[in-house]
Amino acid sequence: MEKIDVKTQIGFNDSEFVSYLKKHSLFVVKIRAWNESQVTINFNDVIRVVDNDVNGISGFFEIIGDSEVLQHALSRLYENVIPSNHPYKCYQFIDIDDNAALEIVCSSIEIFYS
Repeated sequence: MEKIDVKTQIGFNDSEFVSYLKKHSLFVVKIRAWNESQVTINFNDVIRVVDNDVNGISGFFEIIGDSEVLQHALSRLYENVIPSNHPYKCYQFIDIDDNAALEIVCSSIEIFYS
């Protein structure tokens, strides 16, 4: 499984989750960055969220190719045949031990800074 770092204005090393909320197909994550600024990430058209006991985070990645979380989400959504041109991607926050802390399957993201 290959990961690429999601490019943001602020690095997530030594950051912590403030909150997250799922409302219909929108999942909103609020993070307090190392410099005390807040980053809000909107995950749109969410079809799966896996919370592995979220605490501190050290990175935010997009998973390239198939992952178990993505495949499970697509299998539930499409049931029989998964189209090759589906819009979904898997994003992953990792903790300080490089373990998956929070994984989200969605069609797009928006990042806001304050």
